[in-house]
Amino acid sequence: MGILNLEDLSAGQPDAGAAPESCLDWRSYRDPPEFLTVMAGATDGLRFGLWFDKPQEPSQLVASYFARDGGDITWCGATLIEAVRHELEWTQFHLDHQSKQEEREAATEGRLRVSLVREAIMELETGDRPEKGAAYHERYPIVTPHPRVATVNGVGVVGPAATVFRDVEIIRRAIETGAPEVDAWLEGALLECAAGRPTEALALGHDLHWLSGLHPEREAAALRLLDAAYRQLGRGPLADLAEIHHRHRHELLQ
Repeated sequence: MGILNLEDLSAGQPDAGAAPESCLDWRSYRDPPEFLTVMAGATDGLRFGLWFDKPQEPSQLVASYFARDGGDITWCGATLIEAVRHELEWTQFHLDHQSKQEEREAATEGRLRVSLVREAIMELETGDRPEKGAAYHERYPIVTPHPRVATVNGVGVVGPAATVFRDVEIIRRAIETGAPEVDAWLEGALLECAAGRPTEALALGHDLHWLSGLHPEREAAALRLLDAAYRQLGRGPLADLAEIHHRHRHELLQ
């Protein structure tokens, strides 16, 4: 099934400004609307989520990022089980490369745990992948899905014009320094969107959302672009989620 359809969730709410609790569960300040967290790690706000480019369709991708770190979002599998196996083999890799004697001794218990989890995972998926640790990652690298339009958060977006070239480093610097051309890009993207070409509005909206950095102007600009793009693309549930997220964004700073 697709991401939760939000169009009717506010019906019957006593306070029209109150977001449904389920819309905000596990959400963080920088979470894109397409990202639905389903698992969390132990450090720096690590989270794993299903990614819905088109909210009416099932997720075909799993992504992860550190909410309290400066890194990008990365793909980690086509399914949650594959993503868990991907992380498990990184754990195996680190256990195999302990340098200190006490660390090597402690790694013995860790390898046992990894082995037990691997057995359980392989009964569900990846049972045809006997490789472990580094060998697993060499044999089954995560392939970036194509075609996608590049964005500063690292994962890109899916729009009608998938061949659009964007220099995300130039865009990143311009947004972070408050360069005047960003306003021109915004207005140009909105005009293109109104004319039936929403790809740049979608991509620039993602850029500004990711780099908002608690700046109200960037937050508002991101919402304006995303709302226009999602509605032009027929992705109303994502537009609704973007608006709810925006209203409560400063409550989501974990």
